Amino acid sequence: MSEEVLRQIQHKFFEVIQKKNFGNINLGDQVSEILDVTKSTAYKKIRCQTLLSADDYRRLAASFGVSLDSLVLPPQTDFMVRRPLFIQNEESLMMYLLGTAKELGRMATVEHEFLYCARDLPVFLFFSNPVLIRFKIAVWLSEFKNGLPFSKHFGFISKEVFDACKEFNKAYQLLNRKEIWSLNTLDNLRSQILYYETLGELSPQDADEVRNAVIHLMDEIPQNMKQSESDDTKWSIYGVDFLMMGSNALVLTPAQTVAYIGYAGINYLRIDQETFCEDLLHWFNKEISNGTSLVGSRKERILFFQQLKEAFVAPKTV
Repeated sequence: MSEEVLRQIQHKFFEVIQKKNFGNINLGDQVSEILDVTKSTAYKKIRCQTLLSADDYRRLAASFGVSLDSLVLPPQTDFMVRRPLFIQNEESLMMYLLGTAKELGRMATVEHEFLYCARDLPVFLFFSNPVLIRFKIAVWLSEFKNGLPFSKHFGFISKEVFDACKEFNKAYQLLNRKEIWSLNTLDNLRSQILYYETLGELSPQDADEVRNAVIHLMDEIPQNMKQSESDDTKWSIYGVDFLMMGSNALVLTPAQTVAYIGYAGINYLRIDQETFCEDLLHWFNKEISNGTSLVGSRKERILFFQQLKEAFVAPKTV
């Protein structure tokens, strides 16, 4: 390749990097640290005055999660994704909670819109209530290989995990968000409570405490949504008849669009490939246009959450 072509590729490479972290990045400092060079040398590379070496590309691509193939190939079907460390113990759970809270915090500092498909009760909302924190964390921890049973975790959640959950929720509260719910959004949660109660790992009294916490949350949400209309942070929910996909999210900012695709429980993939995010945005917009805004109509809001509560407490067997 000619030197001019190499500079064009390098320029494109740094354009991709600059979009990372929703624009919250001091590129000179980052490149200087990653490549272990002076800041002056780093800026010469950023301005393409000095060509990057193969090792420079390798280090920067690994640090920023950039696919080198995407620099020379049209990324229509194959592209790079990133994920936090797979959750398999309390230590990796802490990294997930703190890392995700930090990511949400970066979003909140720039112009943004957070779209969320709530096929299950959004994880953020579990962390608004101490009882629901204990329940959800116990469910996750008990799923780990060779882990303690649900009852042991439900009886005790470490202060570090508890505090991390609260930080997670605090970061979420700062976002401008649109959520898509259906009348089946609480079905999975209801089944989980009944499952552990049937196994004898959740006492009838504790099961009722969790259920009551969910009902209380359903009463709080309409009021909090209404309050957000007068705050800087906006929160809206759209009710739809049903949702086909899992609990996924899409973040829109002037610098970058990022998708978060859930898998294997609470684990997720982070994808910022342009075509993929455009396709997901198209899906979100279609669901929103077909849904009913629960902000604009007090009657629709009250009816929706009343139906949610009635379905949640209805008798059901495993």
